Amino acid sequence: MSAVEQFKTMADLQDQINSKISKSWRQNGNEWYRAIWIEAAEMMDHIHYKWWKSGTMDLEQVQLELVDIFHFALSDLLEKHGNSEEVSDYLMKAWSDFKGDDQAPLLAVEELARRTLVSMGFDAAAFFQTMYSVEMTLDDLFKLYVCKNVLNSFRQDKGYKDPNIVYHKVFDGKEDNEHLMDIAKKISPDQVDFIELIYAGLEAIYPKS
Repeated sequence: MSAVEQFKTMADLQDQINSKISKSWRQNGNEWYRAIWIEAAEMMDHIHYKWWKSGTMDLEQVQLELVDIFHFALSDLLEKHGNSEEVSDYLMKAWSDFKGDDQAPLLAVEELARRTLVSMGFDAAAFFQTMYSVEMTLDDLFKLYVCKNVLNSFRQDKGYKDPNIVYHKVFDGKEDNEHLMDIAKKISPDQVDFIELIYAGLEAIYPKS
């Protein structure tokens, strides 16, 4: 799948999950930029900025936080550009123009947060630089984004927002995010039914009651 196809697929999936959560999501006035910089702050913990404590960067969790940011980024872009074709064209141009620098992960994330707060919107160049700084390729972003999007859809289908239904975020001793990554490692994103296989994998192990 080409880069522009990957961007369009992700934008389409974001539109679908947003519509599943709220049919009027484009008119709800959601502050996407705020979710972006708060997620960026959460990334800092996984990068390990606390010099007074021992620890190392958890690269997998850092990349997953970046994927969470991209969900909000796509939502912001879909509101501004209108449809997935225009969003993919915008991202493709930004990706084509991007030249990565050897910037430390902490500095890259801080710059992403700074630009987000200043513009009150998504900054593609800063996002791609953060990807580069945490060793994340576009293929990595695509696979992880699709996986997390499927999990978000699965959560909604299982009553994640319904106060009358208990959603089991932890089962068999692991969080659903961890189960997701275990499933994803066994399936290639090149498979035509990649999305369906991820969903089916979650369905197969999720508690029945």
